[in-house]
Amino acid sequence: MSLRDEMPVVTEFVEALREAFGVGTVNEWLRGQDGGWFCARENGKRWCTPGLICKRCEETLGGRRK
Repeated sequence: MSLRDEMPVVTEFVEALREAFGVGTVNEWLRGQDGGWFCARENGKRWCTPGLICKRCEETLGGRRK
């Protein structure tokens, strides 16, 4: 099962962002480019922008992993 299947509400939200702002722009945000950052949990799964940590995940907002 893919992450899209395991997190359908998050997938729907991200797809709405892509429709509103463009696929390339949103994908850059998800990768942490241009100040982007994203963290989501659904159905016991978590996805965060690679290399960044968040308050929900590790008690630091917007910090960088070492």
